[in-house]
Amino acid sequence: MAASVAVPPALEDFDFALLNSQDFKEDSVREEIIHPLLKALGYAASGPNRIIRSKGLEHPFLTVGSKKKPVTLIPDYLVSAELLLY
Repeated sequence: MAASVAVPPALEDFDFALLNSQDFKEDSVREEIIHPLLKALGYAASGPNRIIRSKGLEHPFLTVGSKKKPVTLIPDYLVSAELLLY
């Protein structure tokens, strides 16, 4: 008997059978799964809870021998949340 899994409202209309398709690649996962979830959590391109795209981040730990080598990583999503302390 298969276990029932709760589906977040943001993904209620998503056809999970697509995950078995070789044509459903990383860009599809970003747009069809991750972005709707972030949006449902209140993140957007502007506002207090932001999704930041294409921001280069310098990797702080890479060294070769005694020399630090600059490496820039570009994550698909970087999120920034405004903290409201009460």
